[in-house]
Amino acid sequence: MSAVKLVKFTLLQMSPLLVVFVLCVYVVLLLVVSWRASMRGDNSTFFVAGRNQSVWTVTLGRINASMSGVTFVSVPGMVLTGSWTYLQMAMGFVLGQLIIAYVLVPMYYRLGVVSVYEYLSQRFGLMARKSGAWLFFVSKLLGAAVRLMLVCVVLQTLVWDSLGVGFAANVTLTMTVVWLYTFRGGVGSVVRGDVVKTVVLLGTVIAVAVLVARQSACDVWTMASESVREMRVFDWDWNSPTHFVKHFVAGVLSVVAMTGLDQDMMQRTLSCRTMVDARRNVVVSGVLQFGVIAMLLTLGAMMAEYLQRADLPIPVVSDELFPVVAVSSGLPAIVGVLFVLGLAASSFSSTASSVTALTTTLLLDILEGESRFGQRLLRVRKMVHCCVTLCLAIIIVVMHNLSDASAIDVVFRLAAYTYGPILGLFAFGGFTRRNPHPTAIWVGSIVAPLLSLVIAIVTPLITDGFRFGHDILLVNAAILFVGLLIFSRKNK
Repeated sequence: MSAVKLVKFTLLQMSPLLVVFVLCVYVVLLLVVSWRASMRGDNSTFFVAGRNQSVWTVTLGRINASMSGVTFVSVPGMVLTGSWTYLQMAMGFVLGQLIIAYVLVPMYYRLGVVSVYEYLSQRFGLMARKSGAWLFFVSKLLGAAVRLMLVCVVLQTLVWDSLGVGFAANVTLTMTVVWLYTFRGGVGSVVRGDVVKTVVLLGTVIAVAVLVARQSACDVWTMASESVREMRVFDWDWNSPTHFVKHFVAGVLSVVAMTGLDQDMMQRTLSCRTMVDARRNVVVSGVLQFGVIAMLLTLGAMMAEYLQRADLPIPVVSDELFPVVAVSSGLPAIVGVLFVLGLAASSFSSTASSVTALTTTLLLDILEGESRFGQRLLRVRKMVHCCVTLCLAIIIVVMHNLSDASAIDVVFRLAAYTYGPILGLFAFGGFTRRNPHPTAIWVGSIVAPLLSLVIAIVTPLITDGFRFGHDILLVNAAILFVGLLIFSRKNK
């Protein structure tokens, strides 16, 4: 990804040791929160936080859960492309959250599931549950690696290089913190810690915006409004992958697939005391998510305007906007420290919850832990948790320097192909009363993404420049849906 090739920033404004000290204080705070949230340390606490979390605790945490380090770095830089078209997807996110709240949440609570893929086993059988779980596992593992790699690269450039620490050691240290944070409390630790991280993240964005405006001697809203007038929010070019309909539909489907059918995101929601609380949590956090995205785009517009007013070069790569402005644009050193702190807040949250969800899915869905291990489940869970953490660290190191695309674009591109079959499976279960052949489920889950990829490549060649964007997710899900319809029989 582009952030992997970040420029070597001038560090005269910011002491690496100061950043390390701030990060250490923040990590200690998280570990204290984790320890208090995991006093019992049993499986119920790890998987669903005992289902006793208040709605506002989960809602505040869920805001940060939707904000990875990729979002924190990449979204502000999107204004450099000359548009705010990402808001079109964010509008779709809100509708998608309503679908989750009023369709999926009641179903999950009615079935009393711990893993959302238990629904597939009850509807289609064990093969469907394992297929959905494997698709999620691969997608989340790769997505979490991309997200955390961005953070590790930025920290490497800003801090560790000057201290002589290598990238592998950087990743090892980061994953060790994540492991310590989640190995006892799991979701219990994640939910409580997310509240702290949300406060830190939002405080960072607001503080940086104020400091940028003060340094420019210009009103915040004046800077933002001037930038908005020069850029477009809606794209009406049908051939463009960011056309409003394509982006809006992709936003709806992406949030349903990547949140409502995602064990990572729903594990928090399922920790609420009641279905009503869980529904309220989804709706409120969906609206707040839109607001946070708008805040980050506004911050990006202010940063671009600041660079122009200061007659400083604007980064060629969009992912570099926030790091460049924070560290090497003449702003006070505190801006760089706040940037690193906000990056850590958004990253530790998404990685910790990903590790917890991956452990849950691998243990309960793929290895059938509840029926196979019995009294040994707690010990096996700790072993699986260690293996998942180690695997994620290895993938991050291997993936380093492999992609040139925008970080957030990589995440959505991966999701369009890996979450498509999951969306198709759940849609088939909800909209039909037919039972597909078990073989058709796992074969279709492999064929649908491959066929979607071929369609995405061939379409611009045989049409007048029409290109699929993230809406290829719909094509992916539809291919599996039709395939299951052909190889199925009526449910008696």
